[in-house]
Amino acid sequence: MQNLTAVSLDLSTAAAKLTRGNASERECDDVARIVSSASNQARSAIRELRSLIIEIAPPDLDSGGLHDAVDRLLATARDTGLRTQLSIENIIDLPADSAALVYRVAQESLRNVLKHAHASSVIVRIAKQDGEVTLTVEDDGSGFTRDTLAQRRHEGHLGLALLEDRVREQGGTLTVRSAPGAGTSVQLRVADA
Repeated sequence: MQNLTAVSLDLSTAAAKLTRGNASERECDDVARIVSSASNQARSAIRELRSLIIEIAPPDLDSGGLHDAVDRLLATARDTGLRTQLSIENIIDLPADSAALVYRVAQESLRNVLKHAHASSVIVRIAKQDGEVTLTVEDDGSGFTRDTLAQRRHEGHLGLALLEDRVREQGGTLTVRSAPGAGTSVQLRVADA
């Protein structure tokens, strides 16, 4: 929304400069710069919207299953140079709600690794045993303290808090372990029914 608003304002400014009639060479240069900036912002907004659409309804979760969907998340991490490892065991006939929750927790965890952890590697493990699905996402990054997490929430970074609420609503548990210099581990446990 912010990018599209900026595009709209930039294009309005450019249009106003052009409608004045005798635009100087400097004003024409300004218009070219504004239109170029608006074009870049529009492309950025398109990329963000595509990502958002995929996040809302990942197409490969239904067709390719949880393995393909999580592997695609890891492909994005690999593109940044992060070493990744994926292990999935006994995930057969997982209910759609459980699969979607596992995907969302993996997605948010990996997003946090990429944004905050300064990690060189991440391991994702998903397993089903005795009627329970477990997801673990572990990185070797910088880690954080509870105070750092509280500060991020205060600054408006609510991804993990919203995720905890969603997990609780589905009867699961979400455990986050981290320490400065020791990386972070996020573990989800949820019934598979």
